[in-house]
Amino acid sequence: MRYRLYNADDYDSCCDLLRDSNMKYSFSEKSDAKLFEDIVKSESFCEDCTFVLEDGDAICGLVMFTRGRVRKFEGLLLSIFYIDDEHLSDDNVDLLVGSAVDDVMSRGVKFICVMGEPDVFTRFGFTRARDYGILCPFYVEDDYFMARCEDGFKTRGELSYAREFFE
Repeated sequence: MRYRLYNADDYDSCCDLLRDSNMKYSFSEKSDAKLFEDIVKSESFCEDCTFVLEDGDAICGLVMFTRGRVRKFEGLLLSIFYIDDEHLSDDNVDLLVGSAVDDVMSRGVKFICVMGEPDVFTRFGFTRARDYGILCPFYVEDDYFMARCEDGFKTRGELSYAREFFE
């Protein structure tokens, strides 16, 4: 298994991976495949904050971050995360998500927000976003809206993020 940065040549493979999954884990009402397509074409896309997991030359996992903001603070939203059933394991989740989160935090990102299972994301340093003063723009139980923040980060406000999630 190999973890690496996404590049434009990966677009079709990532679309196929997400389309075949028929899953939806994101903050959007769209399927993850449609959301991925829309984000890649938009200003919200952070190519240097999108990573893939490969088995040989086949892409079997993807994690994508997009820009987010709370008041004057810019951060990231873990927007799409998917590993196909054949490759889904704790080790591969650690390799893809753990490595990606560490990579983007090492660049001086103030915060990363995610909506997901606490059992998965707490092992990567995520805790309740509300504890940092970050509020979700829609109702979700506090334990499922999480953030990982740089040391000492505190604010008070609602997360705003890419319009592609709403269109």
